[in-house]
Amino acid sequence: MCFICAFSFVAVVLASAPLFLSVQIRWLEETTKCNDEGNNLRMIPFIAESDLIYANDCLLLRLTYISSGILFNALPFILLICFSIGLITQLRAVILRIL
Repeated sequence: MCFICAFSFVAVVLASAPLFLSVQIRWLEETTKCNDEGNNLRMIPFIAESDLIYANDCLLLRLTYISSGILFNALPFILLICFSIGLITQLRAVILRIL
């Protein structure tokens, strides 16, 4: 059981690494006018695409799309199909015992 948890953790970390590298936090300067203090300058963080995402013919962008597509779309679909087949098999066995 511990092996399954460790494998799942490693899979999520490896699949999320390209996504983590494809964004960065940038700071936007915003000038506000307050009645008491005049002009105040404050910094607002926002998430933007990293410059690394377009390097090497968009390799990081492709890795991000492939890894997130497999982890968040294909893997849940495959698990849903497998567990549905298992559930149908178990229900069929129970129904046959009753009859």
